[in-house]
Amino acid sequence: MGQSGFLIKTDGGILVIDPYLSEHLTRKYEGTSRPHVRMTRAPLRGADLETVDLALASHKHSDHLDPETLTGLLYLGYVIETEGFRLYHSGDSLAYDGLAVELGQKPFDMLFLPINGRDPARGVPGNMTAAEAVDLAALVRPRYLVPLHYDMFTFNTVAVEVFEAEARRLPVGVEPRILQCGERWEIKK
Repeated sequence: MGQSGFLIKTDGGILVIDPYLSEHLTRKYEGTSRPHVRMTRAPLRGADLETVDLALASHKHSDHLDPETLTGLLYLGYVIETEGFRLYHSGDSLAYDGLAVELGQKPFDMLFLPINGRDPARGVPGNMTAAEAVDLAALVRPRYLVPLHYDMFTFNTVAVEVFEAEARRLPVGVEPRILQCGERWEIKK
């Protein structure tokens, strides 16, 4: 994709590394002693990457972690497998038909899901509601469901008690785990 950007497609999904597909740096440095004028045209734009499963940036320079390209890649979740544990961190994400199937049949130890929901009055796209997070966990059946995206900003939160009430619907074997900011939590296989 130019610079150090690559799109890698496998049977398991699509990965993009260091995507710089906008003119962000051209505009940023216009009229300076170090103009960043593209030598090659971008082969695609961030919006063309909507089917990407994982986006990686090697570091935070804008030609590797391009803020204009990545706006088209919101709502990426990550399945992480390490040292015998498997977890899903949904980031800012919505529940959608087929998400449980996309996550696969292999068991999860933890799902980290947002609970603050969607409210157009907030001026942000929004995420899963507590009910949607519990519904997804009921389908996927991880060992633990950990709520996220609450209790940070007053304009974009939900009371954790809403999650606690919904979590009563979790099936046996799926334990809700509410973590306090800075709290250490260790689990064993």
